[in-house]
Amino acid sequence: MKSIKKYLEILAFAGMAIFMCLMFLELNFSDIKSINWKEEPFELTINDEDYGKFEISKKQLPSVKQGDEVILMKKLNKKDYEGKNLVFRTYGSAVEVYVSDKYLYSYGERLYKEGKMLGRGYHIVKINSIEGFNPYLEIKIKPAEKMEYDWIDF
Repeated sequence: MKSIKKYLEILAFAGMAIFMCLMFLELNFSDIKSINWKEEPFELTINDEDYGKFEISKKQLPSVKQGDEVILMKKLNKKDYEGKNLVFRTYGSAVEVYVSDKYLYSYGERLYKEGKMLGRGYHIVKINSIEGFNPYLEIKIKPAEKMEYDWIDF
């Protein structure tokens, strides 16, 4: 009986070690990797007013209100960004995402036009391919209400 118990303990330990190795491999070599976009510089424009290069983590965002058009742009290079995920959260806003004018994602446009509440939520956008001579990421945001606080979070 003692030998069976010892055998089961060894089997459980080995199973756990294999599971941990597989998780390590999945996390380190999977194509489901994200970039810490909060530390990436973006060009910020609100209603055609240029705020220049802007790191979300280092500056207070300007307040926005319903009817404003916010554009965040960032140059991309294929090596660093292709196949990665753009993960961000918006608050009470419709959003569209493009790479070099190629549509990738949108949320909330119909609700925005109907004057309905958009709420807040996370958006995960896969950047599958980057093409063109000078590729860039463009995030267009239309706030549905006045916001004095951070209206986007990476």
